[in-house]
Amino acid sequence: YLEKAKSVDPNYGKAYLYLGMIYERQNDIPKAVKEYSSYYQRMPFTPMGRKLKARIGILMRNQIASEIKTAIQQEKSLSVASIPENTIAVIYFSNHTGNDELDPLRKGIADMMTTDLSQVKSLRVLERTRLQLLMDEIGLASQGIIDPESKPRIGQLLGARRLVSGGFSMPQQGSIRMDSVSNDIVSEKIDAETNVSGKLDQFFMMEKQLVFGILESLNIEITQEERDAIQKIPTESFLAFLAYCRGIDYEDRGMYREASSEFKRAVEIDPNFSMANEKLNEVETLIETPMTGSINEITKLEQ
Repeated sequence: YLEKAKSVDPNYGKAYLYLGMIYERQNDIPKAVKEYSSYYQRMPFTPMGRKLKARIGILMRNQIASEIKTAIQQEKSLSVASIPENTIAVIYFSNHTGNDELDPLRKGIADMMTTDLSQVKSLRVLERTRLQLLMDEIGLASQGIIDPESKPRIGQLLGARRLVSGGFSMPQQGSIRMDSVSNDIVSEKIDAETNVSGKLDQFFMMEKQLVFGILESLNIEITQEERDAIQKIPTESFLAFLAYCRGIDYEDRGMYREASSEFKRAVEIDPNFSMANEKLNEVETLIETPMTGSINEITKLEQ
């Protein structure tokens, strides 16, 4: 009957909502996500569309958390040799500036590099959310640092053959230097290394150079289409990006109101910063209609 309702009116949101809920009851998360996504793609700017997109995020996060717990339980039987060679994850960078206010850049740089590397179709790039949930689970989130000795274990639990890490410093006022390396967790050796430096207003161009340097060192060929996608700059404002970084850090800690405030600040600085706009909509939806617990909560949604 719900499928019939969709065929009569493909934009009738409650049909997708209740179908998704049924699939959640049956523990068929991929089908639930498909239903919610179908409606969101049709009606992305409606209240229902925004809330179902937020629900998709929660389901995917829960699925990843479950996979991580399973990996930890089965850790002794995991084989690094079976991890596909094209899998890669970017872990949080180290802050060597001596300025704690720049700590949010540690996640922000990793987030941006993850997005850029995801443009390369030959690579399977692990989500930053997966890294954060793993660090939460094994008690590294409060430290925010992964020491070299832990990298093979982190890669094994993430399912990533290579871990990209790095650090940033400010050798002089108004300039920044970023260094990055790629570690192969099978050989436990560095297989790529690159660094960039320049003026702070060239930050985003330098991050792109860092990504291209890693790809070149790993002998990964990319198409012109992939290169063009990587070169897209999300914002030209360093202050807007720093606010965005603070926002994702608050979001990771479940502090949605604080995250909303930072994403809003990023959008005020640069109204064209689409990533900040998307995050702002997501966290505001979670504030208005919490959907982190029982699926019965989403029956409260109104079109």
